[in-house]
Order: sequence, then structure tokens, then C-alpha cells
Amino acid sequence: MFRGLSRKLIILVCLFSIILGSAIGLIGYSTYMDTTMTRYEEFAVAVLRLAYAYIDVDDMVEVLETGERSQQYNNTQVAFNTIKETQGITFLYFFAIRDNMMVYFINAYTQREVEMLGEDEKIVTLNSVDPLPYELNEMINNPDDRIWIIPTDTDYGHMMGAFYAIRDDNGNIIGILASEINMYDIDSTIQVYVVTVLLGAIIIISICVFFMILYIRKKVTLPIQRLSESANNFVNQETDEELKAIISTIKSKDELETLSESIEKMTMDMIEYIKNITIITAEKERIGAELSVATQIQASMLPKNFPQQKELELYASMRPAKEVGGDFYDFFFIDEDTLAVVMADVSGKGIPAALFMVVAKTLIKTNAMSGMSPKEVFDISNDLLCENNDAEMFVTAFLGYLQISTGRFKFVNAGHNFPLIKKKDKFEWLETEVDFVLAGMEGMPFTEGEITLNQGDELFLYTDGVTEAHNIDNDLFGDPYLLEVANECTYAKPNEFGDFIIEKIDAFAGEAPQADDITMMLLKYNG
Repeated sequence: MFRGLSRKLIILVCLFSIILGSAIGLIGYSTYMDTTMTRYEEFAVAVLRLAYAYIDVDDMVEVLETGERSQQYNNTQVAFNTIKETQGITFLYFFAIRDNMMVYFINAYTQREVEMLGEDEKIVTLNSVDPLPYELNEMINNPDDRIWIIPTDTDYGHMMGAFYAIRDDNGNIIGILASEINMYDIDSTIQVYVVTVLLGAIIIISICVFFMILYIRKKVTLPIQRLSESANNFVNQETDEELKAIISTIKSKDELETLSESIEKMTMDMIEYIKNITIITAEKERIGAELSVATQIQASMLPKNFPQQKELELYASMRPAKEVGGDFYDFFFIDEDTLAVVMADVSGKGIPAALFMVVAKTLIKTNAMSGMSPKEVFDISNDLLCENNDAEMFVTAFLGYLQISTGRFKFVNAGHNFPLIKKKDKFEWLETEVDFVLAGMEGMPFTEGEITLNQGDELFLYTDGVTEAHNIDNDLFGDPYLLEVANECTYAKPNEFGDFIIEKIDAFAGEAPQADDITMMLLKYNG
């Protein structure tokens, strides 16, 4: 049911429409309408005849059969585009009829339409289809060789079009040439006429508007002004009671009163929401500060003082994907002649991975410093990490012992990426025995391998954040490309080598966000 304001406005609009329609609307409208329609029909027919002059029927049949655009087809397309651009027609096109569908052969488009839709999204292209308007059925079934003026209702609006059926020697329809004008354009022309006539009735309209303004001011303007004051007070952060006092004065018993009640509820809800969001924001800031501290703590756990001795050079770095990550590296001297290196990757990311990383790092280093071999370190650490591992997290890890005096290098690989080893100025894969991950299953055996590093040999350890870095097309950096990139920088110092790898990863990823921690270590043995 309509409430007070709607009923009042409807009565006013009806009275105004009756007076205005009686005094002005019927004067000359019918005559002008017929004249305008005739003129536009003649215009549509003229455009159709002009377009028909550019059609080569034989070429048209060949293109429809093969689906391949010919030079003549392209010339016809350009001619149609020019006609549409210069004549201001709404649509100009030619189509064949297949299975009660319009199969487009040529559709004209203007430069403005190209700019709006893009060069690759022209309005209708060869072999595009649309349903056949039912209004064309009479023309299709009629053998008369004439131009038909047919109004149609399409997805593009109400159209008035000129249509001409192009037939072969047997009288069969090859296709239909059409030029259409949107009835909106015709209506706009009629509106211009009506507006012109209306200027002669300004005095009558002005008197009506005067009294209407007085009425609307009392019934509409003043209530809306009170709503505006309420909104302004809300912006100025007045109290809840002051807002309610202003809104409650609106008692118009119509939609404005309903609106004021809705605004009052919305205002109270908004105030409550602001209070809640303030609390949430403060909590997020607190969590952010704690994460920042956690990041600093994690970074401090990774060694930064690289060995300074002539027998070896070492460099390592870790760039987390989030504030804190699950990757870690470590290096430490077990005795004066033995250097241990660790590269590991904890499953998952964020705080849980970081906590698990701390436990794994501590266990590996503690067991290694107690004099255990790499195999024994992983045997013990694996069993301890499996205890109470309700989160079912795991660690891929590589542990190696370098005997500095001889170059003897013993190592164990627990599900980690194959390292790269450089011998004779060329990197290649160190294909180790890959055992099961740490914390995956209690009692798993680990296999110890051994190689000898000669003077100038280098060992490159890394996590899967390097090889699984991806670009915006989801292409992976990958093992082959890592090997290729590494061999582009065989004579660099360890720190320069690490920076070079990072630069290549960033260049490859482009604007794609970093999905995983990127951790790497380069050990060079000088003998």
C-alpha cells in the first residue's frame, strides 16, 4: 500500500500530467511523429542501398562457406565501417541464416566502439551468432524483391530497420543486409520537439511549480533538512542522545518518517561498529608488534658471523615469505678441524613453522656438538621430533661435516633438495641418497654419504623456495634454470653468488608475490 508521501506525489504528478498533456502534448504530436518516422525510414533505406553497392555476392558466398576472410571481405568491412561512421547509423551488418540463427558475415563498427571494446573485441565478428528475431519471418518467407521496413526488439533495444534479402539465381536467400536505427534516437528527436513546444507554456508551468514548491517545502524539504542535521551531527561525533533527539522530531507519517527511523537505527549500528573496529584495530596492531619482535628473534637465531679463515669461504641468507618463516640454515665448528653445515625447511609457514624450526635447529646442533656422526644426529633428532607432534609437521634437512684439513665431506639428506657442487669451474648436481623427512615417522633409518672436496670446489645448498619461485603465469623457476643460472656466476665470491641468485629469482618472478621462504648457502673449499 502507498503511504502518505507517495499518494501526495502521485496526485500532484497526475494533475500536472493531465494539465500539461491536455494543453501541450496532443498539439501536433501525431503529425510530427509520422513525419519523423518517414524521414528515418527513408534514411535507413538510403544507407542500405549505399552499403549494398560494396557487396560482392560471389565473394560473400565463398567466405561464408570457408570461413576465411578475403581481401574483398576486408574491403567491404572497411566500407561498412566508413558508412556507419559518417552516416551515424546504429547498426549496419550482413548475416546468413542457419538453423534459425543469425550467422554474422560483416558487422560495421566505429572508431569509438573500437576504443571502448578493444581491437580484439569487435562488436560482432565472422561466424558470431544471435537468435533470429521473429519479426523477420514474414520477409524470409516472402519472395518479393524489395526492401522491408521492420521494427525489431533485440537485446540492444527497440530498433527500426531496413532489411534486404540477397538471393542466388534460384531465389534462395544467401543472406540479409540490414541497417538499423535505435528508436531511442527517434524518441530523442521527438523529445526535442516537445521541449520546444513546452517553452510556450512556461507561464502555466511556472504557476504550477510555484504552488508545488510551497507544498513540497512543507511536506518534504523540512523533514529532509532535519535528517541532514542528524547526519551532520553524526559526522561531528555528537552523542547518541543528541542524534536521537533530532531524528525523533520527524513525524510526517509517510516514507520520510520511515526513513528517519531507518537512519536512526543505522546511526546507532554505525557507532557500535566504530567502537568494535577500534578494538579490533588495536588488537591487530598489538599482534603486528609481536610478529615484528618474533621476526627479530628468529633472525637473531641464524648465524651471521661467517668463518674468516683461508681454508674456506661461506655465505648464507634467508628471506622469509611472511613475517616469520620455517626455513633455516646453520653452521658451526664441532672441533677445530670440523665444520658442520645445515640447510632445512619446515613444512608450513608463519608462527607454527617458526616454532618447529627453533626446536629442530636446537636438536640438530646439540646432537652434532655432542660428537655424533651426521647419521646419528638425524636418527636421534627424528625420534625426538616425532614425539608429541600432534600438528604432524615435518622437516626436510641436509647436514654435512667438512674436515677442513683433508676436504673430506660426510653428509645426510632427509628429503631435501639435491645440492649443487662445483668442480672444475662447472656446477652439477650432487645426487645424494635421499632419506625420509625428519619428524615424519619414528625409527626411520638414515644413510650417510661421503665425498672429497678439492681446492676451489664449492657446495651450494638451498631450500625449495628457490626452485619453486613462480611468476604471474605460475611458471616455476625450476631445477634446470637454477643450474643454468649457477653456471653463469662460477667465478663470483660466495656473497656475490648469493646476491646473483636472488636477483635472478626476483627478475623471473616479476610482480608475483613470494610464496615460500628463500634460503641458500654457498660453501667454498680453498684447501
